[in-house]
Amino acid sequence: MASKISKKWLEDMSKGMGRELEAVTLQGLEINLVQKGLVRCTFLVPQDLSDKDGKWDSGAMAVLVDDVAACTVGTSAFVKASVDFHLSFYSPATIHEKVEIEGKIVGEKGRLVSVMVEIKKKDNAELVAVGRVWMTTDNINRYPDAQNTTTPSKL
Repeated sequence: MASKISKKWLEDMSKGMGRELEAVTLQGLEINLVQKGLVRCTFLVPQDLSDKDGKWDSGAMAVLVDDVAACTVGTSAFVKASVDFHLSFYSPATIHEKVEIEGKIVGEKGRLVSVMVEIKKKDNAELVAVGRVWMTTDNINRYPDAQNTTTPSKL
């Protein structure tokens, strides 16, 4: 049930619902897989998220990485906030280029969860960026009752 809640949250944001920043930067995101600890998506870089050189804007990419990380953590725990965020860039993605995004939980320590988000070009699997995000949670012991999610959450 937690995976369904996380997937719905990300789908809604990709359709323009939610906060304006996410609605703009996630517009058109295709969610391919959401399961406990793993999220896979594809994204066609739109022109309005490009810099002056026609490359995917790094700030827009950072928002996407943070939200995919939150969705990934949300498959198993209540997300509160990102507490540590690192984004490494390897090669640029240009407008109208399709990329694959994979978020996976790589570690847990108490109420902290570590997620790695990789972005690769779809046509040749060239690495575009890697994000490493630590998020704090309300309860790492999983959703107590997925029907009654009243705890405040980023999701």
